[in-house]
Amino acid sequence: MQARLTDISFGKIYVNDTKKLNDERWNQLNNEIKIFSGINIYNEINDFENLVVYLSKYLPLTELSYLARVDRKKQANLTYQNIENITKKKINLNKTFYLQTMGHLNHVSKIYKNQGFDFIRLDELWFFIPHKRNLMKNHEVIFIEKLARLNKTKKNYILNNFKTIKKDESIGLGWIFDRKTRKLYSDGSQSFLLFNDNKKFKGMKLKLNISNVLSNYPNNNLITLKINEEKYMSFEFNINQNDKEIVINLEDLNLENFILSFVFSDPKSKFDYNIGIDEKKRGITLNSYVLEDI
Repeated sequence: MQARLTDISFGKIYVNDTKKLNDERWNQLNNEIKIFSGINIYNEINDFENLVVYLSKYLPLTELSYLARVDRKKQANLTYQNIENITKKKINLNKTFYLQTMGHLNHVSKIYKNQGFDFIRLDELWFFIPHKRNLMKNHEVIFIEKLARLNKTKKNYILNNFKTIKKDESIGLGWIFDRKTRKLYSDGSQSFLLFNDNKKFKGMKLKLNISNVLSNYPNNNLITLKINEEKYMSFEFNINQNDKEIVINLEDLNLENFILSFVFSDPKSKFDYNIGIDEKKRGITLNSYVLEDI
């Protein structure tokens, strides 16, 4: 017993953090960074633990943090501002963005294709650098080119696991995963899904299973689905209505790739209904999607 207490008192029981900055481009990147940012700014889901080695070494100005007390509204608004600026190509060129998921990488790289900006992978983490510094390596260029051509297999993608969602190249910007409820929510006024198929989805349909976030509360949230910015359909959740299935005949679209966007006219947060302190504006829960034969 005494030996174990000695281990605790001198810290021997704790495992040292073995994360290191191995990529030589960290120094070059730091010379270019004015503001370090990301897609999801929120405390609970910004992967701060994966970035802390870099942040503690170089001490850049950062919009990503992990704080005991935080202004949730400011975090939400900053997240929405970053996403809007990225999608509308009005980004702050002084910012470098951490891309948390394959879907973020896929989406942002599509928006800025042939724009001369860098997408680099440093020690298993992806970053978007709008500084035109040519830090990309050939294998990163090839990876992104292949990512844009990935085809979905005919299986039902159940969206209840964050590790799975991080690898899913179809889940674009505008989504937030709640680890407590194990659900994927739309976040803000617009959320995106991306799909690719070199056969133009011949004989296929896309089936989405979605849920109303707060079905017991009245809302006027008109939801519009757009395909490559063209309106496809609109609908509302009635009070007490919970689930809805959306089926899109992809063969009719005759597209090799498309971006499906959910546009929300009036998404609400728990704070808006006085049932919590969460300021995230949620419109729907995306439970699953599947590509299948017609």
